[in-house]
Amino acid sequence: MRLVSQEINNALEANKDASANFGLVFNKWLDFDGCEPLAKRNKQPLIDSYGKSSKQAEELLKKRHLQQAKYCKAMEQAGWRSFIVHARLTSSFISGLGMTHPTETGMVLDHTSGMPYIPASSQKGVLRMAHIINSLFDDIGNWQDLDVLISQGLVREERNKDTKEIEQHWQEDDASKALFGFSEKKNSLAGQLVVLDAYPLAPPPLSEEILNPHFMKYYSGERGPTEDQSPNPVKFMVVKSGADFVFRLLLRQPLESAKEKNQKKLESVIQKNLHRAISEEGMGAKTALGFGRFVVIAKDEPEKVQGWLRKQQEDEEQKKYPWRPAVRKIELVNDWGELKQLLDNNDLKKHQVQAEVGWSVKEAAHRIRKTNQKKWKEERDKLVADWLKPAGIVWNPLIAVTSPISDNLSPEEQTAVEQIEKLVDWGAWKNAEKAGAAMESLPLPALKKLREKFTTWKIKDGKGDKPLIWKSLNKLINQR
Repeated sequence: MRLVSQEINNALEANKDASANFGLVFNKWLDFDGCEPLAKRNKQPLIDSYGKSSKQAEELLKKRHLQQAKYCKAMEQAGWRSFIVHARLTSSFISGLGMTHPTETGMVLDHTSGMPYIPASSQKGVLRMAHIINSLFDDIGNWQDLDVLISQGLVREERNKDTKEIEQHWQEDDASKALFGFSEKKNSLAGQLVVLDAYPLAPPPLSEEILNPHFMKYYSGERGPTEDQSPNPVKFMVVKSGADFVFRLLLRQPLESAKEKNQKKLESVIQKNLHRAISEEGMGAKTALGFGRFVVIAKDEPEKVQGWLRKQQEDEEQKKYPWRPAVRKIELVNDWGELKQLLDNNDLKKHQVQAEVGWSVKEAAHRIRKTNQKKWKEERDKLVADWLKPAGIVWNPLIAVTSPISDNLSPEEQTAVEQIEKLVDWGAWKNAEKAGAAMESLPLPALKKLREKFTTWKIKDGKGDKPLIWKSLNKLINQR
């Protein structure tokens, strides 16, 4: 029997072998025997159901990690500081054990994926406790004397109104107020520390643990904790050790009224607190018994998440710039046969109008022609020139580029040619222009020598003034 409508129950029965969100199975679709859920006595059917849902949940976890990773990168660009820790469970983990549930032992599950996770609010509580403990140690890791803590203002003493005894109370320091915020009668401020939910890197395996209270009548207040009372074993589910989780925290820029504005100090405090929280204090329930301990694998996004990010970026680039893969192929070509094969490809012809494709073709053709001038034929020039026309890129044939410069030069022409001969790249030409060597002032032999130089200098893209300079140079030569 399930405590659901007849329609839902029929649908569940018809699809009992299908995967489903484990959060619904655990919280809404339990099987009952009378007034008691069957899962209270035996957790294995629940664990089996969880296993069926893992494959479906894996894709949802991937999306969640991508969302968080991209959010952290975006906030870093806005000036925030991110703290990312890839950690692995060294003991079992359970969260939500005391939640109201028909089996008497609840479990915190992500609403969307149905997977166990560590809510940001739970992490923040442990982080704050870790900060309190860390503030009581000195720089070398020893407990500070009470007198020292009182003198530093970290501890204050006051008399208990009821017992009249002197008690010590921890005083929140400026770093704590800056990170976690504070609320006072006349002043309050939000904390700078932003904590994201921690998700497993992949659906973690579940197992069964047991609570075994021995003195039930003592706990109910009937009588003392005597040895004649029968134990009452209570089973509950846990995440098995070995599961990987990713913790992501952000330190936003300080607010004007922040108590502590030294960001470097706050960064150091966060790192110490996070390490103590996950490695020593533990996350989730029953940490006093050793549950919820982690070991740090890396202080960065896991390699798997980085791979997902790269793949997503490549897919997005492919949609936005579908010609980029072809450009990368063209950049590697050093043989006319390979280039000709690419130029004849119908898929590449779809992108002939793209300047990026055109310039990559032109660079490849220049490279091949320069190294194989003896084999270069006039029809190759014509093919390249026709192919580049849709992108508005001019291709100059080999005969025009390498036309000889007359030996019968005047002294002025010879000097100009020698000056051009000394140029080594575009930067050298730009400097020569600034010094007065404008193209319009050069004699024809010097212009032809300059054109020869231009063919040996690579034009990396269609942006800037290089294509315009090339066009102006050819125009001047043709006019003279």
